[in-house]
Amino acid sequence: AELRESGTVPNQILYNAVIKAHSTAQDVDKLKAVLSEMEAAGMPMDKYTHLPVLLAALHGKDKELAAQVHRQLRNSSEPPEERVLRTLKSIYYKTGAFEETQHVDSLAAAGGTAQVDAK
Repeated sequence: AELRESGTVPNQILYNAVIKAHSTAQDVDKLKAVLSEMEAAGMPMDKYTHLPVLLAALHGKDKELAAQVHRQLRNSSEPPEERVLRTLKSIYYKTGAFEETQHVDSLAAAGGTAQVDAK
């Protein structure tokens, strides 16, 4: 709604930029709203969305937001970036979801990890 109200028809790149901005500003509620809008528009999270969403989840200790990324990573054919997995594990540790950290470890073992992009 935020992007469309301005008359802009957003694409994946624009959504990712706005999500990253909300993550940097630590505005988890706005990030969630934009993420929902993006997914409703048929654009799932991609490798450029994962880390900003997880950093916002880490700041807000939002296990559900982290689990949303985790589910998407499990269903992805691309190997997750190492930093994404480390951040996901940090969220689970900080929220007391220790069993979930084992699932992150198995995700890393199953698919390997990708090197972190310079972005």
